[in-house]
Amino acid sequence: MPELIKAMELVQWIRDEPADKAGTIVYYARQFTDPSILPLAPKDAKDAVKVSADNPIRTFSINSPEGLPSGCMARKTLSYLTTLAVRYKTPKTITASRRQLYSTVTGQAPNGQQQLNAFIQIFIQTITADLYIKEVRTDENEAFELRARAVLSDLSIFSSDSKVTFELSDSFIKLTGLIKPHPVDARALQFLWHNRSPIGIDFYCWVAYRAPSVSYSNPLFLNWEQLQLIFPNEWERVNRPSVFNNRLKTAIKLVNICYPKLNISVSNDGVLIHKSAASVPKIRESS
Repeated sequence: MPELIKAMELVQWIRDEPADKAGTIVYYARQFTDPSILPLAPKDAKDAVKVSADNPIRTFSINSPEGLPSGCMARKTLSYLTTLAVRYKTPKTITASRRQLYSTVTGQAPNGQQQLNAFIQIFIQTITADLYIKEVRTDENEAFELRARAVLSDLSIFSSDSKVTFELSDSFIKLTGLIKPHPVDARALQFLWHNRSPIGIDFYCWVAYRAPSVSYSNPLFLNWEQLQLIFPNEWERVNRPSVFNNRLKTAIKLVNICYPKLNISVSNDGVLIHKSAASVPKIRESS
């Protein structure tokens, strides 16, 4: 664990006030974390502008002409854009000052021009990305296939020294309707960002979807090899079982702090996830 865990006031707020009453419910899609393909840090993206992940159930690819978005900020930006798509359900042009956009996405004011510029670069990389998802599902013994592709912004993003303007695309709104993002707590994302844990954000968003659906009588056990497949970006980053295990253990401890309802245990063999209460209350978005 980090010697000093940051932003514990957010954890206290999570414990004191449900996300629906605090107004901190945002959305993320399990497809963005299972498997996760956003680089964890800029150095992991190298010079590539396209990455893809394939398994027998799902194919996910992302292409960004401005370079691959990475780190905690890319994940927070993707959650922000997904939340807009869930709530508005129709294309919407959005104009905001750079500082206002930073504050909306992160939940706090920027700490200097350098931090603001780094955020704007990540935001532009994300909003100009081209996403493709192919998924095979089984429903009552009948398999069906989902295919969806979206450029997040159909219009060219306009960024001046002071303002950013973009239109959330119809294709991304339709994609979110098909993949059905689940609600998460923005305060948890912010806590994990403060503690510099992009793999923590990946694990939180994944387990927030998975843990409530686990059976009381049949907890979900995942060994470390299975976890490497679920979170391949961290595995490919370190490529050493002991380092991967320790980093994921640290991330899980951070997640358990900001998701106190999570019932999870970690051993030398892997991770055991028990039926857990949802991270945020179920809500019904207006049409």
